[in-house]
Amino acid sequence: MNIVKRNNVTEKERQQLLAITRDCHQLDGSYRTPYLDTTYNVDKDMPAFFLAYEAAKLVGYLFVYADEPKEAEVSLYVIPAYRRKGIARALLSEFANVATQYNLSEVDYVTETAFLTKHPNFLEHFQFHITDAELWLEQPRRQFALEKRAGLEVVLADLDLVEEIATFQAEAFGNPLESSRTYAREAILDDNTLLFVLKKDGKIIASCSVDMSTDFNFFFGLAVKKEIQGQGLGSYLMLAIMNDVYERNDLKFQIVVDKENTGAYKLYQRLGFQVMTEVAYVSK
Repeated sequence: MNIVKRNNVTEKERQQLLAITRDCHQLDGSYRTPYLDTTYNVDKDMPAFFLAYEAAKLVGYLFVYADEPKEAEVSLYVIPAYRRKGIARALLSEFANVATQYNLSEVDYVTETAFLTKHPNFLEHFQFHITDAELWLEQPRRQFALEKRAGLEVVLADLDLVEEIATFQAEAFGNPLESSRTYAREAILDDNTLLFVLKKDGKIIASCSVDMSTDFNFFFGLAVKKEIQGQGLGSYLMLAIMNDVYERNDLKFQIVVDKENTGAYKLYQRLGFQVMTEVAYVSK
């Protein structure tokens, strides 16, 4: 077995990784597709793709998403026919060396409760414990009735809005301003991502992005100014965005919510989203 480390992959290789992911989903009853892109990684030089080969065949991979200093989320998939051959352990070992080199001290490994149910010894085998959980939701592509509200305007962001968006999102998410600048700038520049903002009387009061690089329109980063939450503004923005992307492609809609965030979950339910899987974050 040979493991190749890269900070990026070709489109052909990315499609191979997605095919491996789908093979795993079919056996494990899992669902989540990882975001296989280093756009938001803090260190663009750090190896993020670990590709496991048997002869010339790609049989597994590990991907590192590291958008904050010292933090990383790790996804790992091995073709079912090649499991129990030490490939997962070898990939984890290679990543451990890189994690030490790049000072990644807070690492979570991403799995799903469906996988853990089918593999009840997995956590004990790798000495993992569950630290957090998310719900992944989807709904069919469709249009919605949306009554315009006076003073509100939904616009697609451009680079002139980066600083205002970053300031708003840093406050909304409690993130460092520089990190928020990176997210806003990269989302605007990325051909596969759209960043929408909701303005009231010319001021940004909400924002949300849509990634279109997979089999879904993936909504992320929904935030509403704290002092005006509870007024239906998040719903208004989401409905406007879904109507917009409906005209752009034929992909289903997908969104993620923290399992403990019951308010956001109820909002997405009202908008028609249904739970497809529970994602578990595990750590040493």
